Amino acid sequence: MNSETRKRLAHAALKTFDLSVFGKINIEAASSTLEHELQKRLQLNDPKTTYQRHDFFKIPNSKQKDYEERLFQVAMNKNVLAGIRHFGGNVEKPFISLWPDYEFETLVDLKEVYSVIADEFAVFGPKHLSLWVNSKQKLGLQLSSVLTPSLRYVVGSVKEIKNKPLPPNSEKVSLVTIEDNSYRGWYEELYKEFHRKFAELKRRVPVNDQEDMDSCLNDRLLFFIYIDGQKAGLIGGRKEELLGQSGVYFTEIVLSSEFKSRGFAAAAQRAFTESLPESTDLVWGTIDAKNVSSTKTALRVGRIAIRSEFFVPVAML
Repeated sequence: MNSETRKRLAHAALKTFDLSVFGKINIEAASSTLEHELQKRLQLNDPKTTYQRHDFFKIPNSKQKDYEERLFQVAMNKNVLAGIRHFGGNVEKPFISLWPDYEFETLVDLKEVYSVIADEFAVFGPKHLSLWVNSKQKLGLQLSSVLTPSLRYVVGSVKEIKNKPLPPNSEKVSLVTIEDNSYRGWYEELYKEFHRKFAELKRRVPVNDQEDMDSCLNDRLLFFIYIDGQKAGLIGGRKEELLGQSGVYFTEIVLSSEFKSRGFAAAAQRAFTESLPESTDLVWGTIDAKNVSSTKTALRVGRIAIRSEFFVPVAML
C-alpha cells in the first residue's frame, strides 16, 4: 500500500471522531497516529499470521489468503480496506471490518460496499459489517436510532473536567497509590463478584490482564479507592496519547458491591483526574455500550462519546 493511499485512509478515519473536545488539534499529527494504527492493522497480512488464523478457524473451502486485509474499489475515488474477523474468536460470529478512505453518509453507502465485497468473503458467511462512525454525524445518528453501538470512545478534556463542580460524595473519596502487584488477588475477587451478578457481561467486561495493569503500575497511575477510610475499589490508567494529544487511558475502575450505585464511581474518576499533571490534555477510554453504569459514570464526570463502533447486520442491507 503506497503512502498516498495510507494518508487517504487516515484522513477518512479522522472524520469518524467528533473533535470538539480536543480544542486546537494538529490535523497532520492526528492523521499520523491513525496511519500508525493502519500499519498495525496491515500486519495481519503477515504470512505467519494468515496461516495461524486459517489453521485456527478451519473454515471449509477457505484459503490462507482469504484472511488478508484487502483494498476494494467501490466507485471512482472510493475505496475500502476490508478484512474478516470473528467476534471473540468465535467461528460462529464472523464479520467484516471496514476502513474506508471516504466518509460513509447513509446505509446506502454500506449497501454499495457490501455489493462489491460480498462474494470475496462469502466463504465465511459474515453476519455483520463493523465500522466506526462519528457519533454526531448523519450515519452515526441513523445507526443509533436502530442499533446499539458495540464500543464508544468516551473522552474528556482534563482542564475542563477540573473546572467542573465536584461530584457528590467527593469529600468521602480518597486514592492511595498502589506500589506493587500484591493487589491482584483482591482485585480479581471484585471481578468474580461482579460476574456473579452480571453473568452476561463476563465475556464483554473481563478482568484486565497482567500486562495492562502493569502499564498502570509502571506509570504510577494505579490506585486503591478508599471511601470513608475503607478500601472500596481500584482505579487505574496508563499514559497514552489520543490523536497526537497527551492523554491518560482509563484502564480500570471497579468498586465492591456495597459501594456501587451510590455515586462513588464518578467521585473516584474525578479524584483520579485531579491527580493528573496539567500537561495531560485528555482522559479517555473505550467503553462497551452494554456496560451502562460505566458509560453513565464517564458522562457524569464530563467525558463525552466522540466515536462509536457499530455492527451492522448484512440482513439490513
